[in-house]
This record gives sequence, C-alpha cells and structure tokens, in this order.
Amino acid sequence: MNTWNLAISSTLDRAPGEQEGMPLGRAIAGDDLVVVSTHENRFSVTATAEADDGLAELQRLRDRYAAELAARGFAVTAWESAECLSLAETDRRITTSSIPPMVSATEFAELCGVAKQRIYELETERKKAAERGKPHRFPTPVVPGYWLRSAAEHYARNRPRRAGRPRKDEG
Repeated sequence: MNTWNLAISSTLDRAPGEQEGMPLGRAIAGDDLVVVSTHENRFSVTATAEADDGLAELQRLRDRYAAELAARGFAVTAWESAECLSLAETDRRITTSSIPPMVSATEFAELCGVAKQRIYELETERKKAAERGKPHRFPTPVVPGYWLRSAAEHYARNRPRRAGRPRKDEG
C-alpha cells in the first residue's frame, strides 16, 4: 500500500462562487481532500489516497470530480491537468522548488513603456474578458499586482501597439 497525492484541474463553463469551492472539493474527495483552488473559471482539487495503484485512484477521483461538477450544473470545457505523485516525488518537488522571478505593476509598466495605471486597466480588461469566457492577451497575475517576469517580458515584446508618434521619453 502506498500514499499518493492526486491532483485534477480543469476549466469550467463558469466560475465557481466563493462559497462553492470548498463544499465541492469535500464532495469530490471527502476526508482525503488536501486543497481546493479556484481562479476565475479554473477549478482544482488535490487529495491523498492509500492504494497500490495510484493511477486507478486518479481515475476514480476524476470520475467523482466530473460527476459532482455536473450535479451542480458545471460543465468541464477543458481538462488542464491530472497528476498522480508518490510521496517521494512530492518531497523532491518541494525541496527543489523555488519562487519564480516576478514583477510588480510598476516594473511591468516599465517593461511595456506605459504608465502603471495602464497595467491596471489591462488587468481589468483581462478580468472582464475572463468573466465572459473570452481569452485576453494580457497575462494573469500570480497574486494581485504581481506577474511572472517571463509572462510580462513576453507580453511587452508582443503586445499590440498603437500607430503614431513615439512618446517624448523614447527620443
């Protein structure tokens, strides 16, 4: 018998409400629930299982996940990830993990050559698009006001630009 850490993540047709996430996670994983995560219309459940076959347990968790979501009127529009990790692999990932480089709104604005307020405007546009289920080019912050540096740099290099005269500080 082994202990497994199981995680399933998907995109739903609508965002779960703040009060829905934890009861939904409990209905899916019961006392084996470790964590529930909701971000816009993404929903994730992590649980533990004692079994010889971790993949069979992951399949059972996925089936409960889909059934409980459907029972509450949610539809899975995309499966994001499914993981079955041994305790040894979980420990290895924890000990080798590090916080990725991030940027604040001020640093993001400098990368893009815009005012900090414009970054917040773009974030508001991204949130509104996500609420409507529409994609948006602006990256999702890791936590409010902070983005992965790599995502910010990619956006700054590839962002849509307006035609016209360059800003005074650009020469």
